[in-house]
Amino acid sequence: MSKDYYKILNISKSATPDQIKSAYKKLAVKYHPDVNKEAGAETKFKEINEAYQVLSDPQKKSNYDQFGTADFGGQGFSGFNQGQGFGGFDFSGFSGESFGGFDDIFDVFFGGGRNRKRKENRGRDVEILIELDFKDAVFGTEKDISYSVMSTCPDCGGAGGTNLKKCSQCGGTGQITKTQRTILGSFAQTVTCPTCKGRGEVPENTCRKCSGTGRARQAKNIKVKIPAGVNDRSAIRISGGGEAGDDIDGDLYLRIRVKPNKEFEREGQDIFSEVEIPYSSAALGDRINIETIDGKVSLNIPAGTTSHTQFRLKGKGVPYPNNPRQRGDHLVTLKIKVPKKISREEREALERLKNLER
Repeated sequence: MSKDYYKILNISKSATPDQIKSAYKKLAVKYHPDVNKEAGAETKFKEINEAYQVLSDPQKKSNYDQFGTADFGGQGFSGFNQGQGFGGFDFSGFSGESFGGFDDIFDVFFGGGRNRKRKENRGRDVEILIELDFKDAVFGTEKDISYSVMSTCPDCGGAGGTNLKKCSQCGGTGQITKTQRTILGSFAQTVTCPTCKGRGEVPENTCRKCSGTGRARQAKNIKVKIPAGVNDRSAIRISGGGEAGDDIDGDLYLRIRVKPNKEFEREGQDIFSEVEIPYSSAALGDRINIETIDGKVSLNIPAGTTSHTQFRLKGKGVPYPNNPRQRGDHLVTLKIKVPKKISREEREALERLKNLER
């Protein structure tokens, strides 16, 4: 035999497939070029791959045991890609090892042991649906909002109890050093203390109201100013109105639902409505009152106006949220009303008009 693959993997000829795999993985990690920078590590790594290619394949192993050679078919090993780190390698099955995810492994290996800033504990956001009348959404209003939320306990002020003392687990630092075993060895990592949650203190007497959590459900009543021009399905954010957190409170989101209006429809900052007028007003011209969100407005109808003619009332639409003094327009569509029943006099008048039009 040109090479003793059993010797390369430090195993006996009677080794089981699991023992072959375990031996290979340990040596592959030890001699991988991304980890081992010593001279000859790369050559050793290639020999380990070659040995595993043969001994992990039942047919190739049989040929090797009988004839001292095996057909590799020119295929490279798919587990490690040279120069690409650990991509594609299956680390499952390591005996006696316990790992987290690769993010944890490499975070610890390349950046572990450093003191990190404790991640801020932010409270959860709260969402409430509120309904607005059409005009309230247009011009803005004030709303009294009542809701229940987990807030800082009023009895203990969020401390969880009284007679605070230094946390015995972290010694008052709010952090502990956690040793983590990885494929590259054991590494120390600084994490938030699970006992005091980073506060560094724990109460001797647990608060009855919050059971030591520092949070208790409370009713809140706030007055909210709804700005002019809010849209249906929009949201208003109240900073700090959500649930309490150790560092930052969550936010309150008011989801707006605007009730439909029988007279008006809205598209952006413009308002649309329809008005029926008699045939005589369209033919002869007239001046009529149009209902707008500001009240009645007089509209002049020129003689000969056809049905579905649209008139624009400037500045009678919805205020712009970023500039309430600027408003959209109100567009009025006129429809000629055709009566289903007419009097004798009306019929006679229409007959005379009909004869004149011939």
